[in-house]
Amino acid sequence: MATTDLVQLEILVLGPVSLRRNGHDLTPPTPMHGRILQALALAPHDTYITTVELSRQCSHNGRPFPRSENAIHQHIRAVRTKYDDLIETGERGTHGYRLNRDKCRVDAWEFITTVDSADIGELIAMWRPEVPALVGPRWARVRAARVRLIDRIAQLTPQDQAALVGLERFTSIFPGDPEIDPIRVGGSDGRPRLLVVDDDPDVNLEICERLKPYYECVPITEITEWRHKFRDNRANLADIQGALVDLHLTRSLADSRGLEIVLFLIIFILSVVRF
Repeated sequence: MATTDLVQLEILVLGPVSLRRNGHDLTPPTPMHGRILQALALAPHDTYITTVELSRQCSHNGRPFPRSENAIHQHIRAVRTKYDDLIETGERGTHGYRLNRDKCRVDAWEFITTVDSADIGELIAMWRPEVPALVGPRWARVRAARVRLIDRIAQLTPQDQAALVGLERFTSIFPGDPEIDPIRVGGSDGRPRLLVVDDDPDVNLEICERLKPYYECVPITEITEWRHKFRDNRANLADIQGALVDLHLTRSLADSRGLEIVLFLIIFILSVVRF
């Protein structure tokens, strides 16, 4: 296989470990080979990983794996054979390994080195669902770069954030991660925030319970509560993505006080949306 083809080999670790050549997906590596490639891909430049450290990083369910140094060498040889000497061996006696950076590209490397200058949409697109938990020292540089990306996004106007293609998908990859909360679309857990306005507390509670899996519900039972919390404090509406409003907020079917809320929300939306 030509060396020029080898340069186009991509190792993707910002998600399940996978490989591409010239834009085409290759057969997924075995779980062990995937863990080896991930460990080597996350190592600092020009750093050889010893067999002991490689075994620790490839552990599974808390148990070192492979269980012997010889087994690691066998797995390394298999990867080198399959991917044309992609892995380099350290000086004799060190038993260390590293990726040959002239023969591959790694999404994590590109993310780290371009996070301050590349297009935000392109950086977001590098991340794929089911990314491993970013824990431990080997993920430290990736996490630090992700923080810088979050800061770049947080500095955008709400309108520019809303225009970012893939932002909601990106934040959904990290459920429950507090570092992502400042840029989540919706509440801190990623669900859209929904006003539920109904003067009957039991009905209001029932609606909120049924919608809980899909929305972070904000119950309102009185027109005075609405006016105090939202009409007179418009900043509180910034995190609201929708409203379910009962038009009759008293026992009288002629009160139509809910219409006051609906009209206010329409005017508010028109005032902040740019066409």
